[in-house]
Amino acid sequence: LVSGQAAPSANGTVPDSITGRELEVLVRLATGASNADMAVELQLSERTVERHVSNIYAKIGAHNR
Repeated sequence: LVSGQAAPSANGTVPDSITGRELEVLVRLATGASNADMAVELQLSERTVERHVSNIYAKIGAHNR
């Protein structure tokens, strides 16, 4: 992830349903960034970041950080 590659799911691939913006959030999520930090960096509201994180979790089958 740090090298710019997408994060794999449990089976080693990123689901095709992950949007470009969700991928940006996922990369930062993998580095341990907080929702507030991601919101500032991506110029989004914290609520929007929370929604992206929720969508990502649903798409990759995760339940929490």
